[in-house]
Amino acid sequence: MDRLGSRDDRILLRIGEVARRAGVRTDTLRYYERLGLVEPTTRSSGGYRLYDAGTFERLSFVRKAQALGLTLQEVGEILHAALEGSPPCDHVREMLSTRLDDVDERITEVPAPEPGASAADAMNVVDDA
Repeated sequence: MDRLGSRDDRILLRIGEVARRAGVRTDTLRYYERLGLVEPTTRSSGGYRLYDAGTFERLSFVRKAQALGLTLQEVGEILHAALEGSPPCDHVREMLSTRLDDVDERITEVPAPEPGASAADAMNVVDDA
């Protein structure tokens, strides 16, 4: 059973259960732990990593930040700033602005399709049939 009980009225879950519920692999959680993005609340007497419900909020934040184009390093910087008690809003805005500038630059580098070209032609899709 992955649900091991409570500590200070919090339910603690083993890494496998957290991974299953969050839709990630256990090695992803371990990797995020090495990067400092998540950390177990405690360990069981047998050495198992035990996580509380706050882990799901962090994992959700990491996924959303990645969807916005932030790197895991940038996500870590944001989380670190928040843990230090300083609101990371300005830092996040700056990161996203930089990311948006990068996307805009890439868009300008994409050549315009020739008149009459299909969408597949414009994307240089080759039909091997």
